[in-house]
Amino acid sequence: MTHFDRMMIGIIAGLSILLLGLALWAVWDTRDGAIQPGFLYLVATSDDETQVWELEWATRHTQQIAQLPGAVLEYAVFPSIARVVYPVERADGSHDLWLLDIPRRRARRWLDCAPDDCLAVSPAPDGRSAVYTRIADGEPTLWWIQYETATTKPLFEMSKLRGHYAAWSPDGTQLAYVNSENRLCIVAWDSVTDTLCIPAQIASPPIWSPDGTQLLATDMRLETGFASHILRVDIASGEFVDLSNTFSVEDDAPAWSPDGQWIAFRRKAAGTAMGKQLWMMRADGSDSHAITADITAHYGPPIWIADSTMIVFACHRPNRAADIQAFSLNAATLQTLVSDGYLPHHLIGVPQQSPASSSNTANLRVISNLETKTRP
Repeated sequence: MTHFDRMMIGIIAGLSILLLGLALWAVWDTRDGAIQPGFLYLVATSDDETQVWELEWATRHTQQIAQLPGAVLEYAVFPSIARVVYPVERADGSHDLWLLDIPRRRARRWLDCAPDDCLAVSPAPDGRSAVYTRIADGEPTLWWIQYETATTKPLFEMSKLRGHYAAWSPDGTQLAYVNSENRLCIVAWDSVTDTLCIPAQIASPPIWSPDGTQLLATDMRLETGFASHILRVDIASGEFVDLSNTFSVEDDAPAWSPDGQWIAFRRKAAGTAMGKQLWMMRADGSDSHAITADITAHYGPPIWIADSTMIVFACHRPNRAADIQAFSLNAATLQTLVSDGYLPHHLIGVPQQSPASSSNTANLRVISNLETKTRP
């Protein structure tokens, strides 16, 4: 064999190894949940079945991912592994938890909750576990579940506390939730002290600020009849501020922009039959203004894209299918992204590591309550 032949064989072998490595990397990348940035959304095929679709953001291409065996009202995304968990309605009206593998386009029952009702899943930022609400005999309780094995147990097994609407802090070290008395409380995975519980009249999911120092909550106000306002709570001081800053409005579904500068939310005049419109305001409650003005339409909860330049939401109108729209902050324009869909959810596969990755809940404890201070 000549020197040239040996050299060519070496080159071919090297290229083969390189191509094999690239192929294995692609498979590994898909297994770990690498996906193109975009949105998931739902399409109702009937009252009993729901399809899952994906909108690829760069190309605006849409495709069906899966069809779930029941009605779906909500879902949550595991942020780092491209998996989605859905409470799917059973024949008895309660819900099991189903898991959708986005890269493999495959859905399966993750947790059989019968005869209980499982809802409101909150995945940990690292994607290794989640907290969800389990309702048995009318009592909502927070449960913990491990992603890989679906091992599950009560979160407050020792203290037997009741709660729902759990929400992880961005770094995964704390969990906000609503207890059985509608108080907004915080638990921690370590020995954090000096936190708070806030009394409230209605239960609403807590929303963390991007930096994890503040929470948003919706609560009822009775100054001039029924009204619901958005409150901003400072975690360190216990102070809370009414951001709605006006009487006779029903505000809800606040969503913090990823850069922390803006809050998108829904609003309608209290006690009226008009549809809820989309509004936005600065994080301190200033510069509040509407971004939609169709009182015949009812707009779904807003979500932000990652660079804080656009808000995406569903628009529901009488006697027609819902569509998904987007509002551009830079151009101040409204456009339709999908003509038949609802409940959009932003997909972005950015891994986050946090102390909450441990499957051991022994260190989880309820933190002592402080007096809540109100700033005028």
